[in-house]
Amino acid sequence: MNRDLLRLREDRIHGLPDYPVSVYEVNEPDGRTLFDCHWHDEMELMLITEGRIRVQLDMAEHELVPGQAVFVGSGVLHGAFPVERTSCTLYAVVFHPDFLASRNRDAIQQQYIEPVAHRHLILPSVIRGETPQEQLLIERLRSLIRANLDRRSAYELITRSDLLMIFAILLGEGQARLAPSRSEAQHVERLKQVLSYIHHHYQEPIRLRDLADVVGMSEEHFCRFFKKTMRRSPVAYMNEYRMQQAKVLLTDTDDKILDIALQVGFDNLSYFITVFKNYCGLTPSQYRKQHA
Repeated sequence: MNRDLLRLREDRIHGLPDYPVSVYEVNEPDGRTLFDCHWHDEMELMLITEGRIRVQLDMAEHELVPGQAVFVGSGVLHGAFPVERTSCTLYAVVFHPDFLASRNRDAIQQQYIEPVAHRHLILPSVIRGETPQEQLLIERLRSLIRANLDRRSAYELITRSDLLMIFAILLGEGQARLAPSRSEAQHVERLKQVLSYIHHHYQEPIRLRDLADVVGMSEEHFCRFFKKTMRRSPVAYMNEYRMQQAKVLLTDTDDKILDIALQVGFDNLSYFITVFKNYCGLTPSQYRKQHA
């Protein structure tokens, strides 16, 4: 799993300045989180190729199977999690809306690209391939992915053509809607603040009171708010996030297990090993040997 995908608000640059498009294969063989909730200014398309995957988009969740796809707008909080503890794979196409923009700000940019980029218009998120148009969209997405992975001749042209066609299909389906309500937007913003706090302070002790204070709630109200949105308690989420960071350290460094435990916020080695085994099904030492 790419360490950069574990950040909450990504500050990385996807692609190159003159070609702001990147295609990633994200695989989790042991049925764990593919990537945790984060957001970025770029748009994203995901194609599921293996396993059943639960995708979170702001406050909504969707379950997808191989052959289905997801569109993620700019600034949308999103994460991908396996439904079952089996191998899961998806391809993520991350692109900046400027890649589709016109130098002269023509009708295409004004009527279609800018409203979607600025979230004044919300495109359909889930493409299940149930209509001929959705099937065509998925084929164009496959074409785009193949062209970039193979670096075939004129792949940049193929990519722009496929992305424009995908936009045309999403807009042409007549399911685009206006921007989310103010209350929904505020709810998402609060969730982003909490997750950002966890991601920046996971190496330190974090109390429920600390998280509740971030969004100005009582602890009881905050726990209900978090669990309703994230489908797990704040403590379970923090431990899960810490275990993701521990997995990266176990595979990417030679640090001792005790040092890794301390780096991810555990001052008790025995408790760290217990939590890790509950999350991964292996002890840290076993996981390191298996993924050496």
